[in-house]
This record gives sequence, structure tokens and C-alpha cells, in this order.
Amino acid sequence: MKRMVVSIILLFMLLSSVQPAMALERRINTWLVCGTFSCKDNAAFEQDPFDAASVAPRIDTASDGKPWLLCDDRLYCRNLDDYVDLYTFFNAVRSGSPGEPTDMRAAYAHVYVWSPIEQPVQIAIGSNDGCRVWLNGQLLHSEYSLMRTLERDSSHISGKLNTGWNRLLLKVQNGKGVWGFYAALETEDGKPVDGLEYATEPPDGELRITTNALPTAYAGLPYVWLEINGAKPENRVPSASPFRFMATGGTPPYQWKAASATPLPSGLYMDGVEGELLGVSGYATGEIPFRILVQDATGASACHDFMLKVNTRVTKWMEEGKLGGLIHGVKGYGYPHGDPVQQAEMLAQEGYAFAYPTTGWFILPENWPGNMDADKLKNSADVAEKLGGKLSNHQDMSAYVKAFHEQGVRFGSYVGLFDNISLAFEKEKDFTLWPAYLDALHAHFQALCVEYQPAALYLDGAHHLHEDKYDWNFDAMYSLIKTLAPACIVMPNLASYPDIGYCVGDADVVSVEGSNDSDPYWTRWPENQCARNPKYMPVATWRYPFTWAMWDGTERAANRKPGEPDYQDPQEWLRVLVSLIGEGYICDLDHSFGFGREEMHVKIGEWLHPRLDAIKGTKPVPTLSGDWGYAVAKGDTLYLHILKNPRGKIGLNGRKSIELHSISQAVASVSVFPSNTPIAFKQDGERLALQLAGLESDPVSTIIKILFAPGNAPTASMP
Repeated sequence: MKRMVVSIILLFMLLSSVQPAMALERRINTWLVCGTFSCKDNAAFEQDPFDAASVAPRIDTASDGKPWLLCDDRLYCRNLDDYVDLYTFFNAVRSGSPGEPTDMRAAYAHVYVWSPIEQPVQIAIGSNDGCRVWLNGQLLHSEYSLMRTLERDSSHISGKLNTGWNRLLLKVQNGKGVWGFYAALETEDGKPVDGLEYATEPPDGELRITTNALPTAYAGLPYVWLEINGAKPENRVPSASPFRFMATGGTPPYQWKAASATPLPSGLYMDGVEGELLGVSGYATGEIPFRILVQDATGASACHDFMLKVNTRVTKWMEEGKLGGLIHGVKGYGYPHGDPVQQAEMLAQEGYAFAYPTTGWFILPENWPGNMDADKLKNSADVAEKLGGKLSNHQDMSAYVKAFHEQGVRFGSYVGLFDNISLAFEKEKDFTLWPAYLDALHAHFQALCVEYQPAALYLDGAHHLHEDKYDWNFDAMYSLIKTLAPACIVMPNLASYPDIGYCVGDADVVSVEGSNDSDPYWTRWPENQCARNPKYMPVATWRYPFTWAMWDGTERAANRKPGEPDYQDPQEWLRVLVSLIGEGYICDLDHSFGFGREEMHVKIGEWLHPRLDAIKGTKPVPTLSGDWGYAVAKGDTLYLHILKNPRGKIGLNGRKSIELHSISQAVASVSVFPSNTPIAFKQDGERLALQLAGLESDPVSTIIKILFAPGNAPTASMP
């Protein structure tokens, strides 16, 4: 019906973008919220401090002394999800929040919905914790809980939309920690309802656009929407609705377009019917102005000027840095992780852009509802030592943060999601307190982000479900991290299965775990982990040097093959490193100390340090690579890494020349790197022949540096 109104609307649509709309979720992300209110028990939950059946709020008006505020957490959080995070919106931990308490509290969320016809709908809700739902003043649902697992669409509530404007009101109650909800209006068969309008302001007066702020865009990434090709949205699979402009007043339905004089930023387009902003942001960064026009069914129109901020994607420094490392403690996952200054100096010598020590986290008695022996935990000497006397639930890493920053190495943290399961559930085997475990983990992430502003968080165990039932809810976890530490890269660790990178929420980088018990050099190689994700997703891989002495007395040692060597050959690890970078991956070469690994890393640093220009900041050029090795580009320079590996590279193998094709740019010079020994070459059209007779092979990688005239280097694989 909405698409067949009057001819003036059809004309307006013709003037709008002709780009096709995408089949995406249409959850409700923009609300007016009011709170917080004390909600200590079920009786308080079922009572309302104002007349919930008749409330029709406007922004900055108040109910029971609490203002109604615009809430769309996409305005300050870059996580691509449809989760409305009430915890970060209200809690004082976020700068600019109302500073309200969030434990044992409740808040209300309201939106106006216009429907072209009277129609039955399903209200799909997922909340942590309890939730009450009103539609047009009628209470349709009320469920109190202190231990509700947050899941999308865990409740489907039948309701009816009237023709015209409707009022949808939620009351969401929280016990502790994680607090938020998902909400959508669906048809009876579970599909998005087309032709609706949403507004945060009452539908009175003249037509006007009420949207006045936009989420930040990131170069080369989908603009706040996300849909994994062929995967049903569920807790582990990320899903995010497009950004929707809102208007009110006049006579719906509305039609939308960008003004021709101020076109939309590169890569973005409008769905003129739904008012959605779609597409993938271009690579130009900065603040880009444009104007949006809306027209109603009578031909009345309104406009609003917007400024979209486009930032560089947060992962770019890691993509260019190429090399980082997980650091296990001297004794397994425990503290300490070697001398902080020594670690930092060696990391810098080897060119590591980042490192993340394991920071084991601990459930403290105040973070747990009491099913375990609190005295056992509180009086644990091991926990007391690791906490370093801090009233926090992780180790004191400030010495490492300081040392790393002084050497230009970014500090991150390893977090084992499963670390406390055996302790937390030692007296309870049915895991009914799983939501409380997630609340304690939530508190740990908050402490890490507030204290250290980590550059990256490496999340181990992310691809596992506990006992195939209990999930992590990455949306709530990542929303907290990306709100409190906006530049922090979220990097879940995965098993090395192809195409698994879509099932760990809206990650920034996925890490593929290498082997730590058999041939860690070349097994479990990353392969196409993120093929179904439309978001550009860098892939890192953790590689673990070790000696068999480390596993004395363990099952791993018993499985050692006769004559199997230790895996601490610095030259072989360097070949692994160069091969990973040549194939476009980020190399996470473990930087743990002990068992002779310090000496191994010294040798790695001695080879790497003078060759870092051919490693860091480079991008692979697969079209110029060959069986001899890899081609990578940086600026006006092309580097050839000539080496042997089990990945099909045979190195020089007796050849006296290498030919490169499809190079039309003028070559200024060719030399061996880093010695700068000149190499004879001949350029004939798009053919470049390099004369390598007499060239002495490097035991790791022979590097050839090809210098082009400025601005003429071959195009690499990713801007």
C-alpha cells in the first residue's frame, strides 16, 4: 500500500537513488528512554512510577522527575549490532552519560510507530533482565528475572498495530552487570514489517525531520548495517539494521532522498521508501556535508543538513604493523610475563606493533551471587598475588603498559573467556547462573578498558559454546568494550576452520589459533576465514614456539614422535612470518619467555630489524607473486621476498632471472635489500626482467627492492 500512494510520491521516488535495497534486519535502534528507577524485586517491577498506559513522551520532558532522553548507542559505539545497551547509556562509566545507577534498576523505552493499515504483528524481544511490553497502552507481556540470558528474539509477543500512529513502550529491568535489549516488529511469519514509520517525537504539527545526529562511518566498512551472507542471525552471528532517518508530523507515509546539490558520501545510498542509509563507506575520510529531503503523502516537504564523519577503520594500524605477539606468563597463564622493560625492548627490536600479555581474570565475591565458597576465593594466596593488592578482578599490568608505550609497542590483553568456569560452577552443574558469569566477565572488561585503554583484546575460546548451550552474547560484550575503549580492536580466537569468522559477533580482527603440540610452523594455516562477511575482516594467526621440555609430564609430551625436534628455530619462524605477511595475514608470533625463547627472539630481531621496511606497512600484490615467493608493496616501492616454504614457494631454485609482467610504471632502480647492492634489470613495455645471476640467497628470504617513480607503484590488495 505504501508504495502505491499518489503520483507525486512516485515522481519523488524517481528522483531518489536507484540503488537496490538490501534484504536486512529492521530492528528498532532509536528510542526515547527514561530512568533509572529502583527495581529491587518483582513487586517493584510490576509497579510503575507513572501511568505507563497513557504516556506519550517528548524529548526532554520528564516522568516522575526523570527526563526522556534520545537513546541510540550507535551514536557513540561502533559495534555493528541491534543491541540497545542501557548499561553504557546510563552508567557513569561512559563520559556524557546521565550517570544513573544501573544495578537493581529499571528504565523505560518508547517509540511511535505508524502503520498504513491495521495489522497483526509479532513484537520480537530479547532482554537482560526482565521486560514488560505495552502497545497502545495495553500491557501485552511481563516477565521478571534477575538471571535472564540475553538472546535476540527470545520472546515473541502477539499484538495489533492500528492504522496510523501507535505507541510502543518497554520497561527493561536489570539485576546486575549486563543490561539492554533487542526489539523488532515482525509479521506473523517472522519477517520484517514493510511500510512502517518510526518516530521518537509525537506525530503532531508540520512535517519535520527529527533525526539530528549520525553514527560515525568507517572507511571501507558497511555503514552500521551488517548481514552475513547465508547465515541466520543468532547470538553468535552478527546482525545489524541500517540506519533509519526519522520524521514526524504531516501525513505519512514519507519518502526520502538526498538533495542533488549535496550528494551522499561516497559509497552510500538511500532507500527512499524506508528512509534507510545503506552501502559501504568510501575511503575518503573527514567530515562530509549533505542534505536529506523528506516528503509526505500530501506533497509537503522538509529538509535537514547533516555532517557525516568518516574515520579511518580502527584496524588499519594493525594491518600495517603486521607483527604482534601474545605473551604467556612465565608459568602458563600466570603473572609475571618476564621483565617488562626487557620484553618491551625486545618487542621493539623485532618490530612488533602490539603485544598482549595474558591477564587472567578473577571472579571476586562481590561479583558473584554466592554459589561458591567466597572465603576460599578471598583467601586464595594465588589470587592475592596475581591481583597485586588491587581491588580489581585482574592482574596489575601497569608496569607493562608503561614499558610498552615507551618503546612504541601498543599494549593489549589476552582474556580467556572460560578462565573461571571450573571455579564459578564447582558446586553447581546445571549452570543456571550462567548470566551471572557473563556479568562478572563484563565487570572484568570494564576494569581493563577503564584502567588501560587497551589497543587490542584477544578473546580466547570465543568460537566455543559451553556444553553446546550457553553462549557469550558478543553484542553486549563488544558494546561495552567499544564504548569504553573506542579504538580497541576486538580479536576473538578461532579454531582453524575455513569460513568460521562470521560466528563470533562483530569482531574487528579474527585470530586463527596455530598448533601448540605438533608442527606449529606450517599447520593450521589461515584459509578464507571470513568469506561470508561483507565487512573487511583482517585475519591474524597465533603461532607458538616451544620446546618439548615445556610439556614434560603432560599428554603432549607423550605424543611426541620419535626424533621430533623442538620448535624454536629462528630461521624457520622467520620464514613463517614472511610467508604469512606475503599472503596478507597478521603474524601473531608468541613472545613468551622461558625455555630459551629469549635467545630465539634475539636472533629473530637481528634478522628482522634491518629489514622491517620490507615487512611493516606492506600490502600483498598477488598478481605479481610467483613460485619464487611473494610480492608486497609500500608507497612507491615493491619488495620481492624470494624464499622456500611448504606453501608452494621454491625460491631461486637455480634460476638466474625473474620476470614480472603487467608493470607499465617506470622503474627507477632495483637492488638487494637491505645491502642496496644494485641488480641489473631491463624494462620492455609491461615486462620487467631482473638479472639475478650470482645472487647469494639469504637463508630466510632474499629481498629485492624495486623503486618506482613517486606515485607509480603497483596497486596493493587493500587501501
